[in-house]
Amino acid sequence: MTNLIYIWIENFKNIRGQEFNFNPAYHITFSKEEKKLSLNLSQTTSIPNFFGEDIVNVTAIIGKNGSGKSNLLEFIAECYAKSQGSWQKPFLLAIEKKDEIIIYKHSSITLEKVEKQFEKKVGIIEFEKGKLVDEKKISLDQTCVYYSNFFDGELKLFQIPDRDKQSKEYIDLSTNWKTFTASNFADFIGDEESKSKLNYRAIEVRKQLDFIVTRGGSNLIDFELPDYIEISVLTYLNSDFIIKRILEQQSKDYGEVPEMLREIDHKIDQEGIYNQIVCRIFFAKIYENLVKYIDGPSIANIRGLHEKIVKNNELNIDILFNIPFFNHSDQLFKFLNFLRTTLYKFEGENGNYLIPITEIKLIHDFFALYGNLNLDYNDPIWFDWKFKNSLNNGGLSSGQKAMLTFYSRLKEAWFEIGGNPSILLIDEAELGYHPEWQRQFLQKVVKIVPQIMIPSHPRKEIQIVITSHSPFLASDLPRENIIFLDQNEDGTCRVEPQIFQEKTFGANIHTLLADSFFLHKGLVGEFAKLKIQMIIDWINDEKADKSVQEEIRNLIDKIGEPIVKNRLLEAYYEKLGIDAELEKIELEIQRLQDRRDQLKNNQEDA
Repeated sequence: MTNLIYIWIENFKNIRGQEFNFNPAYHITFSKEEKKLSLNLSQTTSIPNFFGEDIVNVTAIIGKNGSGKSNLLEFIAECYAKSQGSWQKPFLLAIEKKDEIIIYKHSSITLEKVEKQFEKKVGIIEFEKGKLVDEKKISLDQTCVYYSNFFDGELKLFQIPDRDKQSKEYIDLSTNWKTFTASNFADFIGDEESKSKLNYRAIEVRKQLDFIVTRGGSNLIDFELPDYIEISVLTYLNSDFIIKRILEQQSKDYGEVPEMLREIDHKIDQEGIYNQIVCRIFFAKIYENLVKYIDGPSIANIRGLHEKIVKNNELNIDILFNIPFFNHSDQLFKFLNFLRTTLYKFEGENGNYLIPITEIKLIHDFFALYGNLNLDYNDPIWFDWKFKNSLNNGGLSSGQKAMLTFYSRLKEAWFEIGGNPSILLIDEAELGYHPEWQRQFLQKVVKIVPQIMIPSHPRKEIQIVITSHSPFLASDLPRENIIFLDQNEDGTCRVEPQIFQEKTFGANIHTLLADSFFLHKGLVGEFAKLKIQMIIDWINDEKADKSVQEEIRNLIDKIGEPIVKNRLLEAYYEKLGIDAELEKIELEIQRLQDRRDQLKNNQEDA
């Protein structure tokens, strides 16, 4: 079974001279000073198929913010992406295969001794300047899939080279990458920031829909799905958008084209979802072709179209798209005919189509026909989810969308991977989930990930590495499957092998939270802690302002922890010279009187 078992990194961001073990069956150490690599069997007892038949291993990287979790994941992704510079850094990397362990070693690292405690063969492959010393291509024999739903608009260096040539050895499913490719930054003209976000959203929803209705994803979802797919139109693709863009093309003379397009737009812009789609696709195609092919004949074609539509008041689909430089015209007419003859019955009241998600064939046909138009980033159609219940018209929650995005992207990736061994890197994917979903996250991953893969590949070898802050994940994994990270005083990363000497698997969440690694300043929120401290300071201050005593009393009543609340109440009464026991009796009397009055009122109302 192919899997990553060890990395030693000399210098990457805040990681300096640190080593990381990813397989609990082994304990590997490297001493740069002694020039020695030791490969030992660990003392833990392994359980076959602990995570299921298809999951080779699961490793969690858990640490505080800034400890280096994402940096470590990024370094692993770099190694598999084999981007410019990634294999020029000094590091050691060990891959276990069926009959041997392969150590990839940078040429600057000296190894004089390799010790091992097992019979399995160990081979060493040296690399330098981004390639193997013998000039052969670097191959780790695993496909790396990198997933992160975090978005800050910043691409890592390893994501930029060959951005349109992702191979089967590395597939990037991060939101930063998806947003980048959706927007086609390199090809955009002018201010495209808001439009690129719209394109990303439309593409993501479309993939979610495709996952659910055409790839059996609905059987894997354990929350209620909306009743409808909503199809509407983005209005930015109009004459103003095109005129602004083409006028920025200083190298071309568009002459009277801008004014003709403005008049055509005014004439064909009509109400109704069908008319809007026709109009927007027309301008998407106009924009696509004007930028590429503007010349005398093209201008003459637009002039002829302008004369028919504006001057002669002729308006039909054949006229709109009967310009020679329009490509895919047959596919376009098939799509528009599908809207006119089939989809019309699903028109909503708000200028949209509402298609029940039970209409699987119809939805599949829609995506097939629409995909043939090749509109690229000039995509005018917007997709979203809708519930039948008007109180829930907002569609899915952010957590549900995050879960669905995770599943649909993985499905997309594994159609490219096929049956190759793979390593799935998940960077804090549980962010945005309700605590109950965080508790279930690992179970969902090990159960659903193999099901998402193509059924025609019966034997899958999947290694999973997850970064997290969550004690729920620690409770789901044996201690030897967890890498705990912390920071040194200088901000560099360090592995904490002494943390949690007790077993983490099946441990109580409260016990894990109480450990200083997760919450070194206690289990109470900082805001509440400061409020409680304010009460204590007021009680202890002999010159405290008595005018706020009612506010202090009300604040004590809001405390949920009974021991803290009772202790503060006793101190409060003592400060004011009130008999605490008598006060409790008075409060109980008042409570019983209020209850009696409530019961009397209920009887009178009945």
